[in-house]
Amino acid sequence: MTDPQSSPPIPPWTPPTAARSRWWYARWGLLAAAVLAYGVYFFAGDTWGTRAYAFDRCAEGVWEAGPDDECVGVTDGEFSYDDSLDDITAKIRAANQDVEDSKKRWVTVAYVHPFTIGAGDKDDNAALQELEGAYAAQDELNNRQGIVPRIKLLIANTGADGKQWEPVEELLSELKEDREHPLVAVTGFGPSYKATRHLVDALREAGLPMVAATSTADDLASKEPGFFRVNNPNEQQASAIVRHLRDAQRKAKPGAYKVAMIKDRNTGEAYSRSLSEGFEEQAQRQGLRLEPLGLSYEAGAPALPNAFGSIAERVCQHRPDAVYFAGRGRELRRFITAMSVTGRQCGVTVFTGDDAVSIYADGMESEEKLAELTKAWKVSNVEVSFTALAHPDMWTGDGKGYPKGADPFPAFAERYRELTGRGADKLDDGQVIAVYDAMLAVGKAVREVWTPEPSDKSAQGKGGSGAELPWPPKEPPALAVRQMLLQVGKGKEVGGLSGLIQFGEDGNPVAKELPLVDLLPSGEFRFNKLEKPLGPAR
Repeated sequence: MTDPQSSPPIPPWTPPTAARSRWWYARWGLLAAAVLAYGVYFFAGDTWGTRAYAFDRCAEGVWEAGPDDECVGVTDGEFSYDDSLDDITAKIRAANQDVEDSKKRWVTVAYVHPFTIGAGDKDDNAALQELEGAYAAQDELNNRQGIVPRIKLLIANTGADGKQWEPVEELLSELKEDREHPLVAVTGFGPSYKATRHLVDALREAGLPMVAATSTADDLASKEPGFFRVNNPNEQQASAIVRHLRDAQRKAKPGAYKVAMIKDRNTGEAYSRSLSEGFEEQAQRQGLRLEPLGLSYEAGAPALPNAFGSIAERVCQHRPDAVYFAGRGRELRRFITAMSVTGRQCGVTVFTGDDAVSIYADGMESEEKLAELTKAWKVSNVEVSFTALAHPDMWTGDGKGYPKGADPFPAFAERYRELTGRGADKLDDGQVIAVYDAMLAVGKAVREVWTPEPSDKSAQGKGGSGAELPWPPKEPPALAVRQMLLQVGKGKEVGGLSGLIQFGEDGNPVAKELPLVDLLPSGEFRFNKLEKPLGPAR
């Protein structure tokens, strides 16, 4: 638990001035450029052949950016970043309109994700699931729990691979200064890229608290307050697998149970790097014996299919009983395909991290491709288990039960169906659950900021409910929410669908069990058991 007194000093809270921001100038500059281009086109005649603009506005708060003119920025649901998101975006827009029309006090929370699909991103189904989780949590907080102030949900797109994070961060920082309806927290973040780290660092510097849902790279965390997450980072995930494999080695005859690792050597891949580093450090710490086979590849480099062909041949040559795959789901798919070739179908059990959920998502553009993978997987004799962020059966599958009180999942599954029209099978990969829990943590902090404290004799502490406290807030709201996120500890946990959530000094969850899930060729996510991670080795 981080001592609240260790937080940086809170600067004076003053309303935004009339000074023009960088985005104000940028917008008028873009308009001037467009007018100039328009004038040149008509004065010079049709010499360009087509009208070409360097920039364009997609919607309020959303602008074209990057080499592919992606629509990036922040929207309240007026704009949809992809056709597949139209329905859920419209639902969020309607929910936000209800917040504005309620005549109750409200603040904003931004959900950040690379909604434009890039080479390293999961497909649009992952984006859909994450927005569904955020929307379900918004409904829970506003309409079921009835917190005041209510929460308006903003949708922020950082572009393919998160590379357009800078203009998004600048807009979010501006919204933090809104006097009547300030932005008080940011959640989401999606895959762990280099750009994710840059965005997290910038938002921490701007004083915006963050609660990540599915970002698990270890280097995002810091003892400097600001970044929190509801799910175990990669080294903690790796520690649970190491313990599992170490126990298997101890039960077997000496030298009989062999374990190897396949790792991604792409230094720019934060997720894969932290998986391999965490696994190696935990193996040394816990006494897991690794076979020095030197199995590695470089994601994004040429000849990747050939590399996995070579790796598959070496796996079959040395016959390890288990392999830890320190890479993303899209590369795991390549390994399985390579193992399906005649002469390589030697069979091996693969353990990996939570990105295994994307094995079917990334690049699976048709039922035909899906069928090809399923067929290859079945003949490869490869079995896959991974540390999931959550699973619907994690509190019932092994009979242990929810840590405190009744399992909240059955009621949530019914509410999810009512809100989205989709069945509970869409929750099996844990993505919706993870995002829902992150939003719940934000909501708890927001509620407690505006809960009167009897010992506080200032005007901020008076009143019988959040609705009666002074408004606009007398202190910086985002820093106040960060203060209350620091209080989410033992005895003050958030009761999430994935378990009880409490944050440590580095913002990572403490003592949070995680589900080991078997991923089947049919696409089924089958709960195996709960595992307890260890703390960092370093």
